[in-house]
Formats: sequence, C-alpha cells, structure tokens
Amino acid sequence: MRPLDIAISAFGPYAGLTEIDMTLLGESGLYLIAGNTGAGKTTIFDAITFALYGEASGDYRSPAMMRSQYAEADTETFVGMTFLEHGRTYKIRRNPEYSRPARRGGGTVTQKADAMLTMPDGRIVTKVRDVNEAVRSILGIDRGQFTQVAMIAQGDFMKLLLAPTEERKKIFRQIFRTGRYQILQERLKAEASALGRSYETLAASVDQYLHGVSFDGDDDDSRLYEEVCQGRAAGPEAVGLVERVIERDGKKAAEIRTKRDAAEGRSTEIRALLARLDTVIRLKKELDALWQEEADKKEALAHLKAVCLAEKEKEPERKKLGTDIMSLEEKLPRYRELDEKRLEAVRKTKEGNALKAEQAELSEKAASEAGALLNLKKELTSLGDADVMLEKLTAGSESAKLRFQKLSELESDIGAYKNSLRNVRHAQILYSKAAEESETLDREYAVLLKSFLDGQAGILASGLEAGKKCPVCGSVIHPEPAGIKEGAPSEARLHEMEKQAAAAKQEAGKRSEAAGVMNGRAAAQLEEIRKRAAALLGTEVSAELEKTIVPALQNAAAEADAEVRSVQTQIGTAQRASGRKKALEADIPLREANRRKNEERAADLDKRGALLEAEAESLRKAADMLASQLPFQDRECAAANLENMKNKLHELEDAIRMAQDAYQRCHSGYDTLTGRIAAMKSQLSEAGYGSAADADSNDAENIIEAVMDQRSGLAEELSRLAEDKDALEQEMTSAATRIHTNQKALDGIQKQGAALTETEERLKWVRALSNTANGNVSGHGKIMLETYVQTTFFDRIIARANTRFLIMSGGQYELVRCREAENNKSQSGLELNVMDHCSGSERSVRTLSGGEAFKASLSLALGLSDEIQQEAGGVQLDTMFVDEGFGTLDEESLKQAVDALAGLTEGGRLVGIISHVEELSRRIDRQIQVTKDRNGVSSISVVT
Repeated sequence: MRPLDIAISAFGPYAGLTEIDMTLLGESGLYLIAGNTGAGKTTIFDAITFALYGEASGDYRSPAMMRSQYAEADTETFVGMTFLEHGRTYKIRRNPEYSRPARRGGGTVTQKADAMLTMPDGRIVTKVRDVNEAVRSILGIDRGQFTQVAMIAQGDFMKLLLAPTEERKKIFRQIFRTGRYQILQERLKAEASALGRSYETLAASVDQYLHGVSFDGDDDDSRLYEEVCQGRAAGPEAVGLVERVIERDGKKAAEIRTKRDAAEGRSTEIRALLARLDTVIRLKKELDALWQEEADKKEALAHLKAVCLAEKEKEPERKKLGTDIMSLEEKLPRYRELDEKRLEAVRKTKEGNALKAEQAELSEKAASEAGALLNLKKELTSLGDADVMLEKLTAGSESAKLRFQKLSELESDIGAYKNSLRNVRHAQILYSKAAEESETLDREYAVLLKSFLDGQAGILASGLEAGKKCPVCGSVIHPEPAGIKEGAPSEARLHEMEKQAAAAKQEAGKRSEAAGVMNGRAAAQLEEIRKRAAALLGTEVSAELEKTIVPALQNAAAEADAEVRSVQTQIGTAQRASGRKKALEADIPLREANRRKNEERAADLDKRGALLEAEAESLRKAADMLASQLPFQDRECAAANLENMKNKLHELEDAIRMAQDAYQRCHSGYDTLTGRIAAMKSQLSEAGYGSAADADSNDAENIIEAVMDQRSGLAEELSRLAEDKDALEQEMTSAATRIHTNQKALDGIQKQGAALTETEERLKWVRALSNTANGNVSGHGKIMLETYVQTTFFDRIIARANTRFLIMSGGQYELVRCREAENNKSQSGLELNVMDHCSGSERSVRTLSGGEAFKASLSLALGLSDEIQQEAGGVQLDTMFVDEGFGTLDEESLKQAVDALAGLTEGGRLVGIISHVEELSRRIDRQIQVTKDRNGVSSISVVT
C-alpha cells in the first residue's frame, strides 16, 4: 500500500484543509518527517490509519478526539487519501463523529461518522462497516497488524527488548494471537482440577453408600462388611456381601408374610361372626324401642281424633264470617267514592281560598301602582328641557377646557424660556473664562517668544569668529556679540506654548458662538410668548415678563380653571337629569301595562274563587248523603273491620286443617312403625333368633345373654390376632426397609464405583496433559505451551532482527534467546541475551548502552515487522514509518541506523523517519516539514 496524496481537514492540530502530495517524495528511499515536538508529525500517520480503518494509530486516541480545536465552526473534519495497491488506484474519504453548527436555526447537531471508498472500476462503497470490510480485503491485514507493520514506534519496541518472559508473553499474545494456547492451558488445568474434585466426590459417595448398608443382628456378614468399609473399596466382595444380605431379608419377609396372611384370614372370620351377633343385639334393642313408640302412638291418635271432632263443630261460625266478609267487600267501592268526594271538596275549598288571597293582593298592588304612576308622570313633566341644557353645557365646557389648555401651554413655554435664559448666562460665563484664558496664554507666548529669540542671538554669537562672516548679517567684524541668556526656552517648549495659545483662542471662539446662538433662541422665545399672551388675554402686553405677562396669565388661568370646574359640575347635574328623563320615558309605559294586567288578573281570580266555593259545597252535600247509607263512617273503619273478620276466619280454617293434618301424620307414622316391627321380627327369625322377638318372653332375655357371652369370647380372640399381626407387620416392614435401603446402596455402589474407575483413568491422562501444557513436568524446564509456540515466532523474529543488528553494530552484536530460566521456579523461554562477538561472551540485553539498546530495539522492531507481514500472507507494504528514538545515537551509530533503514527501501519501498534530530535533516534531503504557529495551528510543506 502506497499513499499518493493525503487531504487533512480540521483534524488534530491542522485547523484548515492541508494536502500532502506523497508522489513528490518518489517511489522508494528514505524521507524525513521533521518538526518540533508536538507539531503534529505523528498525526500524519494517524490520518493514514484513520482513512483506512476509521481509527487512529494509537489506542489512546479515539475518533471523537480527532476534531481540531483550532478549526472554524463550519469547517468540515475529514481525511481523504488516494493510495496504490498492487498497481490499482483507490480513493477513500472518512469523517469522524463530531458536533457542528446547525445549517438551519441555532444550536448544534451531531455529524455522524461516514466513509466512502471509490474502487478502481469506479464502483463506490459507502457505510462505515462496508468500507472497513473492503479495506481489510484489499490490504489483507487489519488495523492492529497495519500499525505494527507500517509504524515502528521505538518506545514500544524498547519495552519489547527489555521485557521479562511474562511481559513479553503478553506482547506476543497480542501480536501473534497466541491467546488460544493460553486458553487451552487454562482449560486443561481447570479440567484436571474438576476431575480431581469429581474423583474425590465419587469416592466419598461410594463410601457413603457402603456405610448405609443395614444388617439384622451381629453375624459374620456384618463383620465382613466392617472390613470392606475400612478399605474404601467397591469391588465384587462388597457387591456380593450386599446381595447376600438382600436375599436373606427377602426370604425372611416371605415367611413373615405367610404367618400374617393366616392371622388375617382368622380375623376376617371372627369379624363376620361378630357382625352377625352385633346385628342381633342391635335388632333386639331397636325392637324394644319400637314397641314403646307403638304404645305412645296409639295414645296420640286418640287425642288428635277428639281435637278434629271439636273443630268440625265450629263450621256454622265459619260460614257466617264468610257471608259478612262478602257483604262488606261489596260496599268497599262506595267507601272509596265517599273519600274521594270529601277530599275533592277540601281541595277545592283550599284552592278557592288561595285565589281570594291572591286577588286581594293584586288589587292592593294595582292601587299602589296607580299612585306611583301619577307621581312619575309629574316628575317627567318637570324634566322636559334636560337634554337641551346638557348640550349647551357640554359645548361651553369644551371651549373652557381649550382656553385653559392654551394658558397652561403658555405657562410651560415661559418656564422653558426661563431655562433658556439660565443657559445663556451660563454660556456667557464660560465664554468669559475662555476669553481670559486665551488672553493670558497669548501674553505668556509673547514673553516666551521674546526670550527664545533673545536666546537664539546669544547662541549664534557664541559661534562667531574674527575674520569669518556672520551667518545673519555677513559682517566679518563682530564688535558687540550678544551673550548667551540663561533660562532661555527651548524651541519645543515654544511650540508647545504656541499650540496651547491657539487652542485657547479656538475654544474662546466656540464659547462666544455658542452664547450668541443661545441668546438669539431666547429672544425668539420671548417674542413668541408676547404674541400668544396678547391673543389669549385680549390686550397688548409689554416685554416685561415677570411684571406684566406672568401675573395676567396666572389670573386668566385661575379664572379658566374655575370656569371649567363650574361647568363640569353643571354638566353632571344635567347628565343625571337627562338620564332620569330617559329612564322615566321607558319605565312609565311598562308600569301602565303592568297595572292593567294586575287589575285584569284580580277580576279573573275573583270569578274563579266563587266558582270553586260552589263546587266544594255541592261535593260536601253529596258526601253526607252517601255516608248515611253505609254502616261505617269512612273507608278506613270499614277496611279495619273487614281485616278483623278475615283474620278470624283464617284462624278457624287453620285450626281444623292443622288438626286433620296432625291426625293423618300420626296415623301414617303408626302404620310405618308397625311395618318396621314386623320387618325386624322377620330379620331375627332369619338370623335364627326368632324367639328373641317376643316382647314378653323370658327366653328372649336368655338368648340375648348367650349372644353377649359368645361375642365377648370372639372379641378377645380377635384382639390377640391383631397383636400378633402388628408384630408380624413390624418385622415385615423392617425387612422391607432393609431390602429397599440395601438395594439402593447396591445400585449406588455399582453406579458410582463404575464412574469412579472411569474418572480415575481420565484424571491420569488429563493431569499429565495439564502439567505438560502449563510447564509443571518434574525434571524439565518450566515452559508453557503458549510460550513454546511464541518461541517459534521469537526465534524467527530474532533471526530477521540480527540481519540488521549485525550491520548497525558493525558485526559486534547478535541477539540470542536464553534457553534456561534463572531458577527452577520461574517460567522461561522468552528471555533475551546479546552475544558480543568481540569478547565472545553472552550477556543480558539490559547491559547494552542507550545507543546500543536503540539499535537492538530498532532491529527487533524491523524483524517483527517482517515476521508479521509474512504471517499475514506475505503482505508487502510499500510505505513504512519509523517514529523517534534517534536522539540517543552518536554520529557513527546514526549512520549505521540510517544505512540499515535504507536497506528497507529496496524493492520499491518508501520509508518515512519521524524525528526532530537536526543531523537527520542534513543527511536526508526529501522531507515533510511540519511547523506550528504561535496559536498552535500546524501546517505542512514537502521539500524534495
């Protein structure tokens, strides 16, 4: 990859657009990027890296930091580059994300990061992610590899040169991506630890299962079991032992089950006999109770039959109540009619009374309104000319106000005139002072001029010589030359005084002119005041302001003000009168209409009230006639008597019905009882104890006593069988529990024992692999797998580095990898020594001087660059950068380093050296010079 031109805008220290034509540097050889520290030399490589990959070359510089702090707000931040790759030309342009002013309105907006790549065939790739993928595909390396190959940063590789094995492992892990070997080491170590824990867990589990075996008593098997447990083994002997214990407990459980089944059979027979005997006893007891209940039922039937007969004798009373109820119910509608007539008569009477009261109120109100109307009409007649008077007063008020306003304005103008007079007097005073100052300075200047001229004569005279011409008169004879006057002013002093006098005269002129203008303005004001005063006061006035115009004006203003106030008072009265007139004109017709309406309403109410009273009287008479035809005074009394008769009839009907129902129920219960007695007797006969059904027989009692004795014996036998069965059940449960427990233990021993054997085998070879990969094999060097892989890369890097280190050291030094660690406890494999061919000794690279260490680190960096390019598929970058580090070299070492770098340019490679060392400026002609002005803004120029 070779840059052809680079455009940098508002990027880093470059405030504006900066363009670099890289073709001016040629196609191969060395060139220098020169400039003071902080000028922006490394920023050029940052710009190239950002253009290709969207990131700076250093990990500590993010794209968000690339916006130049010196750029104008509307200057766009971007990097553009045209580069050559395998003979094909590509163009790329990127901008980072940054804030810029909004194009519309105020405030700022965020400019999103963007990228565009133009391919050789004209195809354009956009979007940041797509451009990144295209660049990696074109160059064949990613950003990390590019910065390692294209930029040799001496500070970083000095760390690599002097780093111990552990630190160098971290560096190589990042460069050569050997982290996967470290992950393998850690996984093997973790796997071995996990298998060890699994082995211990399985062994403990087998031991737990062995100790969980249960035995019945102290026998030979239990003693053998103790011996097996002490050995923590799970072999065939332990398995056979547990199987024998399970088999023996199975046989014992079968024997117990046979005994338990026999006891259960006999118990079933006894329970059946007991149930039969319990049934006989229960039936006998129930039968005795039924016989007693049968006697009670017979007595109750006789009583209920007598009650029924007594209720039937009340039938005539019930019939009479029914007839009376029907008669009263037929008359109830007439009671409703009576109540309605009475209520309607009351309602009409109330309504008539209300109408009479309303009629009286309206009549009184109409009479009152008639009197009020008479008074209002008289008042309206008295206000007949109120509107005309208001118009006259309003016109007079406007004239008085206008006169008062003009008088007030004239008074204000007089006040302004007085202020003008004061300003005139002040201007005259200022002029007088300025004139005095000017005269004083003129006098002083005249005196100073005379003194100056006198002094000049003495100075000229001091230079006269006998026989030589006077420069003033030309005479060669000088009989009385003037002497030099002490205290004569200088020419500069004279000029200063002249300036002061001229300035004072000019100031006096200005003051005089200003006073004249003010005085003329005041005179014009006075004349205008006299004319207006004559017009307002109606008489000629003199020019004496205070004596004539002001007093006359004050009197006229007072009279005008009094006139305005008087007219305003009269206008207020006239306005109220006019308003009252309009109100009366509108109110009187309304009142007239309302009075007539009230009178008509009162007459109508009087007619309606008389009609309602007549209707009420007619209703009262009809109600009295209807009441005389009914047995009760009103419907309420009739309803109450009807309700009482109905209740009495319901009581009589309920009594006979309840008596009949009770008799029927009792009779039905008696029939059911006799049926149950017959059924129980039949059951006792079927059970073989028919004699026990006789209620009065002594044999029945004897039979029951015999049954009780037989039941007692059977119950005792059943209790003994239950105890035997419980004991057998307990023994059988114990045997079953042991069988279940031991079977579970046997399954666990067999399963966990197999897993334990398998885990032990796997643990052996995984632990061996882990120890080997992590460098923990006893008797061997402590080299981890990752370190071993890194040594292969390191050896190749050292071999490539020595081709340059031998040249730069004049054949004296060569880098070698130390094969042994400092002690058996330390990791080894990546320690670096130097072979001194002059002394034939091998020693640590830390013993090299500063210049020698620079050469070694530069060689190591170049070797690493070669190796990375080879690992990336033989990628060849046509442009490289070497950053700083040359300041520690003497002249000879610098020459050797430059010669070695020149070797890199073979095959058409261009190598840029970033440095501020002055000696390199003399050695390398082609240069990119970076300068920074006092504002911190950088600029670039290419020198060839």
